[in-house]
Amino acid sequence: MGVIDTRNTIGQIFTMVITGSGSNPTKGTTTTDLAIWKKNADYMEITYSYVQTAAGSAGSGYYKFAIPSGYTIDTTKALTTNNNSSDVGTATAYNGSLVSTGIVSIIDSTHFVLTIGEDTLATNQVGSAFYQLSTTALNYGFTARVPIVGWS
Repeated sequence: MGVIDTRNTIGQIFTMVITGSGSNPTKGTTTTDLAIWKKNADYMEITYSYVQTAAGSAGSGYYKFAIPSGYTIDTTKALTTNNNSSDVGTATAYNGSLVSTGIVSIIDSTHFVLTIGEDTLATNQVGSAFYQLSTTALNYGFTARVPIVGWS
């Protein structure tokens, strides 16, 4: 009998690190900050839920959401499986008055970005000027599924 890889069935909690493309933001006071990943064949499935009740700081630029440390997204395989698109999931954001939806996209081999649309506004990447962490009431939620280097 072989060893059972429990990462296939049990989610692993990790700390979601959010950095900025210019300077790093800081998270505010939260009621929920929960990131979970699970292995499914050669893919990592990530779910993130974040609810902020007091402002942090915005940093600068767009926000990059990190996968768990020690892993690398197989960007070649992701682009092949997704028809040359880096879109790997769905996202929502709430700023205290408006809930908007969007997509999760690979930005590099260890990070995602969230691109959100607001009613009549064009879509924008979440960052220092759009659904920023310096907002008092702020929620993020996303799910993503990406291939990981060395998993098969």
